[in-house]
Amino acid sequence: MRRWLKKGTVEMTESFADISAAIIENLSILADGCRIHPAYRAKRKATGNCAPCMRMYEARLALNALEGEPEKS
Repeated sequence: MRRWLKKGTVEMTESFADISAAIIENLSILADGCRIHPAYRAKRKATGNCAPCMRMYEARLALNALEGEPEKS
């Protein structure tokens, strides 16, 4: 993420806006959670039997990739 300063203001570039939108989308998926498994927070790999849990796990991986954290298996 790059920011350019211009006379004391911060301009958001298009890539910054895209990354912010992706982060917000992934965080909202994690916040919605799974109705069947309310304790699952995508800290470990989902079993693949529950679609909302898999969606949460994929959102967690995407969020980690956007923030530059290494993948965990």
